[in-house]
This record gives sequence, structure tokens and C-alpha cells, in this order.
Amino acid sequence: RFKLDFAKVYWNSRLQTEHARIVRTLEREDIVCDMFCGIGPFAVPAGKRGCKVYANDLNPESYKWLRENVQLNKVAEHVDCFNEDARAFVRRQTRELLESKKPMYTIVTMNLPATAIEFLDAFKHLYPHTFTQVQMPRIHCYCFSRGENFEEMKTSALRRVESVLGKMPQDPNVHNVRNVAPKKDMLCISFDLPREIGCKRNNAELEIKEDSTGTTTCSSSGVVTSGHGDTDGEDRAATGADGAGGADDGGTKRAAGGTKRATREGAKEADDENSDEKRRKKTRS
Repeated sequence: RFKLDFAKVYWNSRLQTEHARIVRTLEREDIVCDMFCGIGPFAVPAGKRGCKVYANDLNPESYKWLRENVQLNKVAEHVDCFNEDARAFVRRQTRELLESKKPMYTIVTMNLPATAIEFLDAFKHLYPHTFTQVQMPRIHCYCFSRGENFEEMKTSALRRVESVLGKMPQDPNVHNVRNVAPKKDMLCISFDLPREIGCKRNNAELEIKEDSTGTTTCSSSGVVTSGHGDTDGEDRAATGADGAGGADDGGTKRAAGGTKRATREGAKEADDENSDEKRRKKTRS
């Protein structure tokens, strides 16, 4: 049962079959991260199934009715409710689960078809390189896609996923949810988050090479930075920029800080080289 105010929140009864399809795949041991939960069409049934659910929605009205429906359906012990930006929610919740050593979520639902794919960047380098959970979370990401037929729509949607993640997930499943307009369907893309995308790199494992010009190459990341023996600043900048897409809540600030440090250090090295060159010219004269 659900309560809501149709004037203030979104509800589509035609999606009940899709909600039920996903919920049927859940096991009692699953932990669900519902990033765009609305009033709870995924979160409440998952809670009734015995799953632990972290349910979030940015809309204050949706959050209000989510809490109402959690109480109405007596699943408060299973469903925690949040009212945050989806990216901030995922990063904070992940960090808190890691710090408290609580089990990590195993399922992610992203039911905001207009823009959900764009939020996949929140999972890039989200976990530490020491993350040992055997199974990475399975993501159910909804989107709209256009095309002459299903294959065209599927290909277009998968390319968008690959563009955001930087890699095509292995064996993604694309389910046609419903037609929403001529040559436009709502799809659900389901895949296991690749570990190499979800986990940060271990800096100790980077293969560092330096050529005769002092150029340092971090070959495992594909990032090339220039240096003259002192690579510390540049490595920090490369690592920071690489993790800015979704390392954690402060990833972007750290990336910007790393870049600024690298710029300052690069400028200092250039000044030092100019001074050395001037001294050499004086000596030769």
C-alpha cells in the first residue's frame, strides 16, 4: 500500500510489473541501495522481503511520503530513508559502511530514466583498493533510448553507459520496460560493477618508468606526466584527477588540489631550470 500526493510526487502505476520483476530477484540477504527511490515502489517491497534497504530521494515531498509508506507497511526496521543528492548519498553511505565495517550493499537501483546513466560516475573508484567483497554490486540503471528498433536502442544505451564508466561492463542485460513514445523506449540495463572501475588503484602497484628526458609514465593508468626526477607532485595530481569522478565525497576537491600542487611544482622546477641555465651561461662567458 502506498500513500502519496499526486500533485507533488511522481507515480506511474504502469511500472508496477517492472518493480515486481526486480524485487523477485532479491534474496533476503541482499542489501539494496535505492538512489532515486521516490515514494518507495522498490524500497518498500524489498524491505518486506527482508532486505536491508538504503533508500534516497532528493525531492522533499517524495522523502516525506517515503517515510510515511515505510511506516504504513511496517518495514521501518529494514528501510533507512534519506533526502540527499544521489551522488553525495552513495559516497557518504559507502564511506560510512566501510568505516563501520558493516556489510556493503549488493544491489543498486537507479530509477530516474531521464538522467540515471549520468550518475554512474559516482561508482568510479568508489571503493578502496583493499575492498574484499567477493561480489561487486549489481546495478539496475534505467534510461530512455531512441531508435528504429530495440537493437538500435540497446546499442545506444550501452554506448552511453560505456562513455560514463570508461569501460563496457561484462555481459550487461538490457530489458525493454515499456514504450513511452514513437521510437522511444524505457530500458533497464543490469550489470555487475567491474572491480577495476569501482575500486581505487593501489599506488604501490603502479608501474613507474622514467626515460632519459625525465618524463615519468604511470603505465597502469595510461596517464603521462612530465617531471625531472621529482614525481611526487605529478603522481598525486594524476591520482587525484583519476579519482575525481567518484572516489569519495571530497574526491573532486582533492583532485583540484593535486592539480594545483603539480602546477606550482612544475612552475618552480621551470624557474629552477632557468636559474641554472643563466648560471651556466655566466660561467661559459
